Amino acid sequence: GVDVFFVLSGYLITSLVLAEVAETSGLSVRRFWGRRIRRLVPALVAMVVGVVAAALALGWPADERRALAIDATATLTWWANWRQAAGQSYWDAGESLFRHAWSLSIEEQFYLLWPVAFTLLAMRGRVRWVVAVLALGPISRLVTWRFFPSWQLMIGETFPTIADALASGVLLAIMRDRWHAMPSYRRLLRSGMLGLLPLGILLLNKLNAEVTVFGWLLGETMINFAIVLVIDRVSSFPDTLSARFLNLPPMVFLGHLSYSLYLWQQPFLPAAPAWVGQTFPVNIGLLFLAALASFYLIEQPFLRLKARVGGSVGRGARG
Repeated sequence: GVDVFFVLSGYLITSLVLAEVAETSGLSVRRFWGRRIRRLVPALVAMVVGVVAAALALGWPADERRALAIDATATLTWWANWRQAAGQSYWDAGESLFRHAWSLSIEEQFYLLWPVAFTLLAMRGRVRWVVAVLALGPISRLVTWRFFPSWQLMIGETFPTIADALASGVLLAIMRDRWHAMPSYRRLLRSGMLGLLPLGILLLNKLNAEVTVFGWLLGETMINFAIVLVIDRVSSFPDTLSARFLNLPPMVFLGHLSYSLYLWQQPFLPAAPAWVGQTFPVNIGLLFLAALASFYLIEQPFLRLKARVGGSVGRGARG
């Protein structure tokens, strides 16, 4: 679920940053932001414009159009999570066609903050700050839940209460080589029992469905570190059953299509006003059609444009 998304994102983005630093002896924050914008924004804009146009054409209630406009604006300007947390939880029933955008907004806030922090902090300082975030995340959830009941909808949907999931992935990227130098850690990753860890994650998620002190203080942290171990095991040992499954061509294709599917999921879930595109299994088919159109007609052309521009710049610099 969303925990996997955040931990994996923290790991992958930090791995890319470390690779750039190793290759160029530095990180260009401007180029980092440019790459993220080219990767995410064109498809996001197309989705928001398309969804708003379709909603109006299909008779979205006039008295709810202002809320639709605010939701669309919040989605495009990366504060959808705060907009949502201030009013209604993602898990509540409701009509917003952009409810899912809260997680993308958190991701974009991470993209804004992390490269700047990475540049300003030396390696030892980075680890300390990451550990501090890991400690403060569960504390912020517990304090909000215990002492500020009117803010409970914000738990897990605002950056301070979810940043430790991202930080878990960041820590893996920074410390992975050191951890792999430890024979005991390598044996742990190779352990057959670790293959059962995904089941443990599902069980912890089930336990965390009941809001408790354990859940907010330790449960989410345990889930995050379990996900870290699964990610490291799969990426380190491609011969494991889970790694072979994830490397099957259909799974690889779904991985490439995941952002497109994410963007277009909400319009095809039950919401008001109801229409045929939200009826199973028609909604699944239409979701994949929309995602494929986004992937091939918008995302891929922009990525090819990025490659051509990058190649031209590189040739110009060499010339």
